Amino acid sequence: MSRFRSQRNEAFFNQNSRASQPVSLVAILREARLSGTLCITGKDLTSIPDDVFSDALEDGEAFWEVSPLVKLDLSFNKIAEIPHDIAMYKELKVVKLRGNNLTTLPSVLFTECNMIKHLDVSQNSLTEIQSDIRALLDVREILLSENKLPTIPFDFNALETLQ
Repeated sequence: MSRFRSQRNEAFFNQNSRASQPVSLVAILREARLSGTLCITGKDLTSIPDDVFSDALEDGEAFWEVSPLVKLDLSFNKIAEIPHDIAMYKELKVVKLRGNNLTTLPSVLFTECNMIKHLDVSQNSLTEIQSDIRALLDVREILLSENKLPTIPFDFNALETLQ
């Protein structure tokens, strides 16, 4: 038997132990303001925390260092509703809401956040998609699988960039 198989590199196997520790919402939002990406997945959230829609800066943050939010991933939670406050993120390009409890999407997601290129709302309980989806002039991909949609809306014909 090789001597490499008998020795376990504990440092390697324990390097992710810090990643398993809970990260505060404050730290997640701070990182999102710097990177332009907000990712809160698999946390069993039933609603989006109000702090997500606050533009208040924490101590030590400078407004000129804040990046606009362009990617939002709230997948694999238990979110039942997207608040109309989502409209404040007009520069969103990627929205992932996969695996939640959504039954509908707010019209402002389409009319105010109309720069979306990728929208993933699969694995929800959507029964319809509003006609306002036509406002997504640059959308390339919409994932709708595993919902309760009886048909694909006719309004998808207006989405010329949809692949």
